[in-house]
Amino acid sequence: MYSFGMVMYELLTMLRPSEGFAGHEMVRGHGVDLIPLWACQGKRPVIPAWCPDEWKDLMTSCWADEAKDRPRFGGKNGLAERLNSIRKSGEFGSCAPNATAGCRSLA
Repeated sequence: MYSFGMVMYELLTMLRPSEGFAGHEMVRGHGVDLIPLWACQGKRPVIPAWCPDEWKDLMTSCWADEAKDRPRFGGKNGLAERLNSIRKSGEFGSCAPNATAGCRSLA
């Protein structure tokens, strides 16, 4: 589930997840992936201020320190239900500031 939260971050920002961590510049180009180390230290990517609250809440719940506190894919209030709620809300009617052309509303 943690990895799914990272995919959500990528979809939101159009950046590699490592680019959201403070200090990511030091590993660029060296082929070193520090995300597992950072994750074990409780570090998470910086979430942009323009991120819709529902998306932020779901994404950060995927990054809960304890796996038991992370959402499940199915069931009541599960990942699929929450993503569908976000889709219906229309919060993603516009593109992220650094997204490429071709973005459209998910609603």
